[in-house]
Amino acid sequence: MHAAFRNRLENARLLVQYGAEIGYCDANGDSALSFAEVEGHAEEVNYLKSILSVKI
Repeated sequence: MHAAFRNRLENARLLVQYGAEIGYCDANGDSALSFAEVEGHAEEVNYLKSILSVKI
């Protein structure tokens, strides 16, 4: 989630590559995708959505 919040697309890709749970939500119900959306990181939002659609 930190990578999404800070707009670190390459870090997010590495985390996914090494098995990070991309759909994880914190205690407030926030996810990496929601952080990226709120922060306006369009490229990261598109990447995370593509990963989530593959896992569904």
